[in-house]
Amino acid sequence: MGRENKSERNYLLQHRYAITEDDFARMLARQGGLCAICRVVPGTFVDHCRATGQVRGVLCFNCDNGLGHFADSTVVLELAALSGGGGALAGLGGAA
Repeated sequence: MGRENKSERNYLLQHRYAITEDDFARMLARQGGLCAICRVVPGTFVDHCRATGQVRGVLCFNCDNGLGHFADSTVVLELAALSGGGGALAGLGGAA
């Protein structure tokens, strides 16, 4: 049964991201087994560019989900980071 699951996972990785389980394991090992963004939680999800399909690394659920909500927009991500410290968005209708 474990072998069937491995084959299915390998098929899905190849079909969706053009990588193998071995590629995934190597990427994760290069990241020290942790999420490429937060570096706290083990990485379990393939991070890829939605426009090109290029694989960027392995993320945890929260970081992968967060990127999905920001639609991979670096502008929106930067604005979100600035808003956390009361930066650029401090005067835009919220309580200061």
